[in-house]
Amino acid sequence: MIRRILQFSCRHPLPVIIATALVTLAFGWLASGLRVNPDVESLIPENAAVRQLMNRYRQGDLSGEYLVVAVHSPEPFQLAGLAAFGEALDKLEELPELEPGVTPFNLVTFEKRATRLAAVPMSAERRAPRDPAELESFRRRLAATPYAANLVVSRDLTVLAAFFPAAPIKDFASLMGRVRQITAPLERHYRCYLSGSIPFVERTGVYLSRDLLVLFGAGAGLILLFYFLAYRTLRGVLLPALVVLVGTVWSLGLMSVLGFTLTLLNVVTPPLLLTVGSSYGIHILNRYYRGPAGRGGDWLVGALEEVSGTILWASLISVIGFASLVVTDIRQVREFAVVTSFGTVSCALLALFFFPAVLSRLPPPGRRQARRVRAGFLSAMLLRLSRFVVRRPWPILGVLAAAALGFAFCLPYIQTDTDTIGYFPQGDRVVRDMYFLTGKLGGFDELNLTLEGEEGYFLRPEVLSQVDALEKNLAAIPDICYAVSFASYVRFLNQVASGQDRIPETRAPILLLSRMVRALAAEDATSPVAGLANEDFSRLTLSFRIYNSRTSRFINEQGLRDLLAEMKPIIASGLPAGAESELWGMGLQYLSLSDLLRANLVRSFGMSVLLVLGVAVLSFRSLRYGLLAIVPLVTGMMLNFLLMAVARIPLDMTTIMVSSVAVGMGVDDAIHFILSYRRRLDRLPGNPRRAVTATLLETGRPIFLTSLSIVAGLLVLVLASFRPIVYFGVLVVFTLAATCASTLIVLPALLGLLPARGRLTRSSPP
Repeated sequence: MIRRILQFSCRHPLPVIIATALVTLAFGWLASGLRVNPDVESLIPENAAVRQLMNRYRQGDLSGEYLVVAVHSPEPFQLAGLAAFGEALDKLEELPELEPGVTPFNLVTFEKRATRLAAVPMSAERRAPRDPAELESFRRRLAATPYAANLVVSRDLTVLAAFFPAAPIKDFASLMGRVRQITAPLERHYRCYLSGSIPFVERTGVYLSRDLLVLFGAGAGLILLFYFLAYRTLRGVLLPALVVLVGTVWSLGLMSVLGFTLTLLNVVTPPLLLTVGSSYGIHILNRYYRGPAGRGGDWLVGALEEVSGTILWASLISVIGFASLVVTDIRQVREFAVVTSFGTVSCALLALFFFPAVLSRLPPPGRRQARRVRAGFLSAMLLRLSRFVVRRPWPILGVLAAAALGFAFCLPYIQTDTDTIGYFPQGDRVVRDMYFLTGKLGGFDELNLTLEGEEGYFLRPEVLSQVDALEKNLAAIPDICYAVSFASYVRFLNQVASGQDRIPETRAPILLLSRMVRALAAEDATSPVAGLANEDFSRLTLSFRIYNSRTSRFINEQGLRDLLAEMKPIIASGLPAGAESELWGMGLQYLSLSDLLRANLVRSFGMSVLLVLGVAVLSFRSLRYGLLAIVPLVTGMMLNFLLMAVARIPLDMTTIMVSSVAVGMGVDDAIHFILSYRRRLDRLPGNPRRAVTATLLETGRPIFLTSLSIVAGLLVLVLASFRPIVYFGVLVVFTLAATCASTLIVLPALLGLLPARGRLTRSSPP
């Protein structure tokens, strides 16, 4: 079958080349419509329990995205500056993507006028103050209203902030362009800060688009340089590069056809396919230059037929590794699995059809080119390596055992981290703005506690007093920087009305105050009070904002887990009898994502290893050789996790894929080596060490060059803007380098100790 394919390609090269060009043009046109999806929240599965709670309790049709616009000055209460701030906020509210927000001017407070309470905005008519009297009243109200601090004004009264929730947004870049244009005049009066999820999503899109070009271009350039240094011929440079380029274009076109988008996870697909496909070219070129001297298609078919089996097995193993990710719960990871599997198959087909078709139109290689492959510097080094391996197998296996012990010791210390702020370059303006505002206002991460009871349950004085006490106890935790609830509103209203800072002891004043709160919520569905209670007061929501109080920055995953551990006993002991509670919020969504990452890692890696082992056993028709084929993979993965623990590289949405990528790309060389070894052993029966030496000399060069090309191609990932992609590149490069070293050192050592009958033998010179 393989021979017929090669013969067809060599005898009909022009139809194969033309068909390839037409298919590539079609996929290229489709790839031009590929869109960028920078929304990190979309990574969270829809069926995640916390996400379902978010959808249940979140107000209206809001997207969950928000914009923070803040100004800072040692003395921000200036009529001219506030007028400019108010004008900018009015223009922002007119943007169709933004909903009416909470601003220092429209936040409602309460005042006692004669014998009645009045709800009044912080500034007259919800606009900027126009004269000194209004300015003084505005400043006084902000300072006197407890729920304004750390919401629309900093406690030191140097920062004023406005929060705008958003409807679903189609074009974040366009929106942020208009926002920057509107807020630019504020720099004449203040230092202006833009923060919230919307600027971060917009910057994610910018970095993804830039990284796609940079990583693809740098990867292609490195691979071209590598081929030039390895073969020093034009065909040895351009043909393999053309194969992987075409395969990548096909994959990007498929993404567009299937409606996939470019995300934080699959931006690594192009450089990954460049390196996977390049390995097939190396195997073909190595055998091509080692082929017998002669001319014609039969010569070329004979030269390439033997290596075609290696390419088919390698592509099958790679597809198994990538496809194992389809069992994950994260949609974008499943999309990555589909695209990389398709790209791998595409590169293999191109290597078997397109590559031979082009080579058949070229003259055979010269003697000098063939000599460079057979007897170059690398071949001499491999000869020395083979002598070392067959003479000293036990020290090699001792080092392997030490690595296994280190892996077992360090494995429990590997942590997960889904801190999306930490993904960004820390010098980016949006990150610096966020850190400044976090230091002034506290964090923007919301954590909500929803309590449910029977109808009217939370209008009872004794129940509301318990809720108020619960809120106070939780707010005393240092990492909670802001707290508000229906109970705290009622307490503030009671303080304004009676001077007593507590919940009223009778039901009548609570009913009166609840009507005021409900009327305020009905007037403005986006106000802070709107989501604090439902219509019949059978549900209350206590809303908190959290941060890392020790660093005045965002709270990371471990900090959030510690905070929850501190909150839960307080909630359990302070919860009113008969009430049920639910904790929910954006931060908890990422905690659930972290738990999914751990489960998915075990499931996908376990499945891929079992499938690869099954394929290896079937291909060799031997359990012994099947187990030996995964030894380099196991070695590489042990060292990978060892590096993660030592370098404190966390398990996140990208590093979880390292295991499956290593399975897909790390077993190829071992299978290639064992196939060649068995052929050599048939020619040298009873002498496994001589077979190992011959195998290293024949296959060591393509294995080393394949791994080196993959390492070089994936090393460009360290140029990525996002830290997880950099980690992914470092870990894949390290793991595949370790796998290659294990294939060329550990595997031959084991094979040298295992003669054909399968028992260990003593080492002796070949």
